[in-house]
Amino acid sequence: MNITISICSNIPSIPLLTPQFFLFSRACAWPLALEAAPLQIQAPSGLGLTPPSRSHTYTHPLPPMAGASPFQQSPPVLSLLKTLHPPGAGASRSWQSSPHPDPSTPLLATGSADKSVNVWSLRDFSLVSTISGGHKRSVRTVAWKDFGGSTKVRTKTEKKKPVVLGTGSFDANVGIWVWNDARRWAAFRDADDQQNGGERAPQHERSMSSDTDEVDMTNDRSGDDDDEEWHFSTLLTGPDSEIKSIEFAPPHYPTNLLATSSRDKSVWIWEEVEPEEWETIAVLSEHTGDVKCVGWCQGARRGNGRRSKRRKLGDVGDQDGDVDMGDTGARSNGIGPGTTRTQQDMDVDEEDEVDILGSRPILASGSYDDTIRLWRDVEEEGDWICVGVIDGHKGTVWDLKWEKHINYSLLDLSQCLNDRDREVAIREFEADWMPRIISCSDDLTVRVWRRELSEAEKEKRRAQSQHSAPMGFASSRIPSVIRPMSAMERWVEDATLPAVHVRSVYAVDWSKRTGMVVSCGGDGTIAVYRETPAPASPAENNNNAAAGGNAGDDVVMNGTPSLAPSRSAEHNSAPADAPYRLHAPKWGVVALMDTAHDEFEINHVCWAERRDKDRRVDGEEMIVSTGDEGDVRIWTLPDDLLAEFD
Repeated sequence: MNITISICSNIPSIPLLTPQFFLFSRACAWPLALEAAPLQIQAPSGLGLTPPSRSHTYTHPLPPMAGASPFQQSPPVLSLLKTLHPPGAGASRSWQSSPHPDPSTPLLATGSADKSVNVWSLRDFSLVSTISGGHKRSVRTVAWKDFGGSTKVRTKTEKKKPVVLGTGSFDANVGIWVWNDARRWAAFRDADDQQNGGERAPQHERSMSSDTDEVDMTNDRSGDDDDEEWHFSTLLTGPDSEIKSIEFAPPHYPTNLLATSSRDKSVWIWEEVEPEEWETIAVLSEHTGDVKCVGWCQGARRGNGRRSKRRKLGDVGDQDGDVDMGDTGARSNGIGPGTTRTQQDMDVDEEDEVDILGSRPILASGSYDDTIRLWRDVEEEGDWICVGVIDGHKGTVWDLKWEKHINYSLLDLSQCLNDRDREVAIREFEADWMPRIISCSDDLTVRVWRRELSEAEKEKRRAQSQHSAPMGFASSRIPSVIRPMSAMERWVEDATLPAVHVRSVYAVDWSKRTGMVVSCGGDGTIAVYRETPAPASPAENNNNAAAGGNAGDDVVMNGTPSLAPSRSAEHNSAPADAPYRLHAPKWGVVALMDTAHDEFEINHVCWAERRDKDRRVDGEEMIVSTGDEGDVRIWTLPDDLLAEFD
C-alpha cells in the first residue's frame, strides 16, 4: 500500500512504495529542495506504524539543525549508564517508569504492556520484584506515594514508612499496592555481609545497612514463596475507560489525595479517609477529549533544599551520600495544617528545617482536546471546579509537570548594597515565587506557562509579605485595601523551548535539584534544556543606562519570574516598590541524545537521584527513559554540565 506525503508548499505530493521510509526517515538527510517545507503525513490505519491509542496524523518539520552552519557546535550527548531489560521471553512495550521520591528507598517501578510492574533497584540496577496478577490489561501508569518526613539519617529503631505504589491500567482500574514488610526486609542482605563473602545476617539485623538508612536492594528470593511480596491493598473502580495517568498529592497537603485521568475524558480525585480506604470526592468532566496526564502542585524547597554542609563521598559516615537536611516535612503555606510528624522529626533544630514555597492544593490536567485545565477546591469543602484553562497548544497535551526548583540565578542582586539588602531581596523574591507549568504536545513543542496575578491578588501577596518579612528587617512594601478575588486564574505562555523534536513529544520532567528540563518523544530523541540569564543586548544596556539603571538590569518584576526577553516589556508592569529585579531568562539545549532507544519511540522520561556506588557527586541526577521495545535505559549528564551544579 502506498503512503502519500503532502508537502506544505507548491511541491506536489510524493507517493512512497513502502512504509519503512517513514519509520527511518528521521535518520536520513532531507533533500535541500524541501528545506523550508514541513511535512504532513497521513498514515492509513492498520499499517502498524503507531500504537492504536495514538493519532495517525503527524506534522513532521525539518530537524532543527537543517540549514544550520556546519561550524555550529552541537550539544553534548548523554552517556548510557545501564539498560534494564524486562524479564521473560519476548519484548513487551514499557509505558512509564517512576523513581521512589525518598532517596533512602532507591526503587524504580516500570509499568508494562504485559500487565505487570517491574521494580528495580537503583543501587545496583537489579530486578527486585515483579508485580503481576492485579490487572487484566496493560499497566499504563505508575506512581509512588510520598510520605514526606526527613532525609536525615534514621536510627535503627525508628519505624520505616510504608512503601506504597499506585498502578493505572487499560482495564479502567487503579490498584494500590503495599510492600509486605516481612518479605520486604527478608528479601535483602546487609551491605556489609556482601563485602564479607555474602553470608546472610539474621532478619532483624538486616533491616538497614550499617552505614546508611537505605535498604540494601540486593535481591534474595529465599523465604516462603506463599507470602505475597506485594499486598494488593485497594482496587479503585469508576472510570469507564483506560486509565492514562495517576498521581498522589504531596505529603504536605492537608489531606491524602490521589488524582487519576482516563480516556473517558474525566479526572477523578480520591481521598484516603482511613488507611487503605479511598473515597471519590470529585469527578471532573469538562475536558472534551481523553485526559492524558495529571499533576499536583507541590512547590519547591526554600534554597532548593541546600541548607546544610554536604560531605564528600570519600568520607566515612552514616549517610551514604545523603544530604543532612534535617526535617523536610513541609509547612502547608496557609492552606491548613500539615501532616503529623513524629517526635523525632520535631526534635530537629528549627534552623535545619526546609520550607516548601509555592505549594497549594491545585491540580493540572492535559488532554487530547489540546488544553490544560486547572482544578481547585475553592470552598475547601469538596467543591472542585475548573479555575483556569490553558489553550496555547495546537495538538494533544501528552504530559505536564509543575516547577519544583527555584531559579535563583535569575535574581539580580547587583543593586543590593549590603547583606541586609540582599537578604530582603531574596526573601521577597521567595515570597513572590510561584511554580510554573511545563507541557509537551503533538504540536512538537515544549512550553512553559506562568500564572498572571490580578491586581487584587498582587495586593494580597504584598500585604502577606509585610507580615512575613525576615526578623529585624522591615519590608519595603506598603499594604493596601484587599478587594475580593475571583477563583479563576489567568495563565499565559512564559516561553517556548528551543525546537528539537520532529515527532510528538510524549513526556517532560522538571528537575527539582538543577531546574533542568528533559523531554522525549516519538522521534527517539532525549533533549535536556536549561534556563539561564540572557545576556543583555547593547541596546538594552543603553536604555537601562538612560533610565538610571545599571547595564544589564531588567525592569522590576511583579512576582512572576522568568519572562522571555521579547515579552519582558509587555509583562513587567511591576510596582515601583518591589525590592528586587530579575534577569530576563533564556532557554537553551544543553544535552541531546538521538535514537536513544534505537529505532523505537520513547514513551516516558524522568529525573531520578543516582544511588549506585559509582555516582560522581552527592545528589547527582540521572535520566530514566522508557521505550516501546520494553527496555528502561539510564543516562548520565556530561561531566562539564554536571560540574556546574556540584
